[in-house]
Amino acid sequence: MNERGGQYEASLFVFYLFDWMREHVMATPDGRQKTLALSRGMNPTEQSGMNNIANILHTVSEIDLTDFPGAGVLYLEMPLAKTTDFPKQIADTIKGFLRAGGSALELNILDREVLKAAKIHPEKYSNIVVRVCGFSAYFTSLEPHIQDEIIGRTFMNE
Repeated sequence: MNERGGQYEASLFVFYLFDWMREHVMATPDGRQKTLALSRGMNPTEQSGMNNIANILHTVSEIDLTDFPGAGVLYLEMPLAKTTDFPKQIADTIKGFLRAGGSALELNILDREVLKAAKIHPEKYSNIVVRVCGFSAYFTSLEPHIQDEIIGRTFMNE
């Protein structure tokens, strides 16, 4: 039972906890050093080097989410592509996620160079909204270390 008298449901999402844990979790066997961000949700760690959406979706398809009915969130950062087939790529990613049996997908479509510029000149980029981890925020309103974490995330298929 949970604190409200209802059924407790395990889930695989962390909101801001991934940031808190980087300071409080020692180094991990995969080579992650203390102070580096941990995995968000069902994602591979940034240190894994896995940034191919097809490989990530295949891995997700192998996870039995029966014990995680609250949600198993997959966070994907994709570089903004200024091509005519980019909308189809997004649609194919969503369809692939659904075929893999995923339960919650958060897409962040970003331009890393624009984010770097926004950090230096926030007054020129006050309208950029990013997915942080379970919520959206104006990029320029975030603490500098969170901005750095978002800029440093592995962009899928980049």
